[in-house]
Amino acid sequence: MDAIVDKYHTDQERTSYSRLLKVAIPMVIQGLMFSVMLLVDRIFVGNYDVMYLAAASTAGGLATAFGFFTGETVGFANNIVAQYYGAKRKNMLAAPVWAGLFLASIFAVLLVITLPLTQKIFEFSFFGHEEALIKAEQVYFRYIILMYAVMLFQRALLSYFIGIGQTYKMMIVMVAGNLSNILFDWLLIFGVGPFPEMGIAGAGLASLISAVVSLLIAIWFFVDAKRVQEDMLRPRFQPEIIKRLFLLGLPAGLQVGLEMLGFTVMQMFLGKISTAALAASAVSFGLQNIVYSPTTSVANAGAILIGQERGALRMHNFRLILRKVMIIGSVYSLLMLFIMWRFPEQLITIFDSGDSADPELLAETKHIARYFLLITGLWLVPDVFFNTYMQTLKALGDSRFISITMIIMVFALITLPAVFLSGIDAAWPKYVIYGMTIIYVIILWIIFGLRYRSGKWKDNHVID
Repeated sequence: MDAIVDKYHTDQERTSYSRLLKVAIPMVIQGLMFSVMLLVDRIFVGNYDVMYLAAASTAGGLATAFGFFTGETVGFANNIVAQYYGAKRKNMLAAPVWAGLFLASIFAVLLVITLPLTQKIFEFSFFGHEEALIKAEQVYFRYIILMYAVMLFQRALLSYFIGIGQTYKMMIVMVAGNLSNILFDWLLIFGVGPFPEMGIAGAGLASLISAVVSLLIAIWFFVDAKRVQEDMLRPRFQPEIIKRLFLLGLPAGLQVGLEMLGFTVMQMFLGKISTAALAASAVSFGLQNIVYSPTTSVANAGAILIGQERGALRMHNFRLILRKVMIIGSVYSLLMLFIMWRFPEQLITIFDSGDSADPELLAETKHIARYFLLITGLWLVPDVFFNTYMQTLKALGDSRFISITMIIMVFALITLPAVFLSGIDAAWPKYVIYGMTIIYVIILWIIFGLRYRSGKWKDNHVID
């Protein structure tokens, strides 16, 4: 079986809903499972102690900023694979994977050896977090950083399958890991049976175990791929491919990592206002992840197809692929907007076990979270267009422009308002801080839409 056989003989077939959904559905399932895992993690931790819910949000967010920076840099390999696949250059499909493994090794070491320094961020006095909250944040942060160090190798191995459109293998890897995370969350947070009761440390350890499970399955798929890609297991550290992956992947990693960092800083300053505001943002972001994960996955699937079409020099197919991605995303987002606006109390209640150690804190958290959810609903639809254009530009090698733009926007619209408004002693600043996300998404939708229409990405070369 030849991995380069073109199953689609006409442009209509190549831009069809069926082709898009074949790539997208496994990614949607994987994304939903990851979001469910995060949600269950927050629910278990929140039911154990509301303060731990706040700690998991900030510590998990900061660790994810580092993890996404390194992971997206390594993961850019799937865009290179996609273009080689579209160009029918089978002899080059393994090279980006090995380049990814090389960078994964370097980044994993850096994440681990800098842990003693990075975990001290939570001690910074201007965040104003209580000592008990800081200790909980640091414990969870350590485990999640180790999880992301392991996941780097998984990202590199899966880049081959994502690039050639076999996203169902990525789905299997991630679903197995996420299910193991949910199981060990329950066992280790609460101490079920012979397992120790570890609280927030148990949540972190469960995440690390799930990363190891996912990596083992990814290795198995990688070894099995030798049947169709003869040179897959032959190490190919080509300096030119490594350099290209680093130069194109680093801006993509910076963009995702710094965006996540900006939102985490925003949450940490919400924690300066009150623990309830921080916990409410954890509730809202936890629900938000599961709500908009499918639209992100469909946008990523569209970007894979566009990468393949770019490699085949069929740029005229971009418009139809983009239109179908946006139609699917918009219909779904409007449905989710209705649910979030119609049933906010019911959604928030899933974080409440009914026996909280601090009923007053829980009541205030639920009150604030209701309004945060209403705000989230407002940016769901514009986020579809922003995400679709962003993922497309990234697949076409325009990651430097994306990175610069988003770093500026995160700083100006997310971080700075949080820094200045958190010092105001009033009820409204937390809602304005969170509400800036609406302006952020709309402005980026406009900027990236105009960038795509300008055609400046045509000068970028992801492959030689």
